Amino acid sequence: MTSLELDARLAEVEVARTRVAASIRTLGEEVARRGDWRAWVRARPTLALAGALALGFLWGRRQRQAPKYP
Repeated sequence: MTSLELDARLAEVEVARTRVAASIRTLGEEVARRGDWRAWVRARPTLALAGALALGFLWGRRQRQAPKYP
């Protein structure tokens, strides 16, 4: 392998590294955006409140029906 071929391969590897780094960065930003529950609640306050009330109701019923141990 000549020096020019080696340089071309190294350049290809560097381009691939740059692309992978950009993809990982984009993926991290997307995961952070989708995992931001505060933004989801701000966008859908009525649905979030309804969900919280439903979960509270179900949890309260479960606690009331739990057997009492002396």
